[in-house]
Amino acid sequence: MKKIILLVIITVMAFTVTAQNVGIGTITPAGKLHIKGSADTSQLTIDANITQSNVHPIIRLRNASGLDLLHISSDDTTNIFIGLNTGTFNMYSASPTTGNNNTFIGSNA
Repeated sequence: MKKIILLVIITVMAFTVTAQNVGIGTITPAGKLHIKGSADTSQLTIDANITQSNVHPIIRLRNASGLDLLHISSDDTTNIFIGLNTGTFNMYSASPTTGNNNTFIGSNA
C-alpha cells in the first residue's frame, strides 16, 4: 500500500513540475495564465507601487523579440494612458493645471 501511495505522489509531482500553464479558478488553463472568474467581481487587480511612474508602466506587453507593443500606465487616478510610450512625458504634479485629467491613446501619444 505504501508503494502505491508513493507512486501516486511521484506521478502527481511529475505532472505538476512539467506543467507549463497556470490556472486560477480553472484546472485546465488554456494559456500561460488563465483566470476564470466565478463571481461578479473584479477578476484581476494590480496595485502599483507608491512611486510608480510612467517611465515604468504598470503593464507592459512585448513581442517574442522583447520589443514593446503596449504600455498601460498611470501616475494619477485622473490620467489614462493606453499604447506604446503613451504618457511617458506626462508630468504629474500637485498643480491642478498640469499632469492630470489626461487621456492618451495610441503609439507615442
